[in-house]
Amino acid sequence: MSSSRALAQVAEETPTATVDTETPTSTSIGILDTETPIPAPTLEPPTATPNPDLTVIKLANLENDLNQNGSIDPGEVVRYTIRIVNNGDELSNLVIQDISDWDKFKYPEQDNGNCYFTNGMIECKLDILEPGETEEVSYKVTLKDVLDFQGKPSIEIQNKASVLLGGSVVANAETAINVSAPIPTPTPTFTPAPTNTPEPTPRPTGASALGQNWPSSLIVIMLSFVGIAVFTYMGGLAKFQRISAGGNEDAGAEKGLTKDDVDVIEKRLTLFREGVIIIFIVSTQLLMGIAGTLQSDGVISLLSAIVGYVFGRASSRS
Repeated sequence: MSSSRALAQVAEETPTATVDTETPTSTSIGILDTETPIPAPTLEPPTATPNPDLTVIKLANLENDLNQNGSIDPGEVVRYTIRIVNNGDELSNLVIQDISDWDKFKYPEQDNGNCYFTNGMIECKLDILEPGETEEVSYKVTLKDVLDFQGKPSIEIQNKASVLLGGSVVANAETAINVSAPIPTPTPTFTPAPTNTPEPTPRPTGASALGQNWPSSLIVIMLSFVGIAVFTYMGGLAKFQRISAGGNEDAGAEKGLTKDDVDVIEKRLTLFREGVIIIFIVSTQLLMGIAGTLQSDGVISLLSAIVGYVFGRASSRS
């Protein structure tokens, strides 16, 4: 019994433990602050840069051929055409830059609304170029009237166009034109007209050319002597005949001649004079024909007239 009583006493003397059910207050000692986590930003995938696949062709054509010789000459107009073919994906905001040698050209003429002349170059803008689409731009330039050919028959002018996408060159195209040097016009040389040299009158040859080299003065002197001799002879003979045969009515009466006899004498004297004159004319013609101063047809005409006169006189006497 005593042992049971001892155990009970121990139990009564043992203190009861008290548990505090209050939630402890957080303090800065031994306890960490807890913060709400910030979510990581969502990264968008980068936009794919299109891979341009372009075909660029540049052409140069003579716009107006001023002298119609088929070649490009100073002062004529050339049209440049740039053709772009999109072989790939859609492209936007393409820029075409074309640089020319402005020492040889005058300022360009733009007839395309998308092209401008700025900073010494032609610049054209294309907003959108669809896949498979072809776009063309063009402009005109005029060659200067005077170019330095440096003694060469022609010069070559090169020209390059570039296509830019996002400020980077993605395609190029080149072309060249040959400009012909002007051919100098020769200065006309005055050539005097040739002086027509008169051809000498052909002299007859053969027998009719016997005296063709005789001087005209000699022929005149010869004809003068013949004429003086003939007329002196005629005058003396006529005077002799009249005196000896009664050349007038008084002399005839003194000699016992009738008027009819005197008329016969006068007719004889007249016939004699005509004969002597005809002989003189014929001699003159022969001399002139020999000297070549009278053509044969002229001689024949005069002789025919004399013959006709003689026969006419003979007929009248009969």
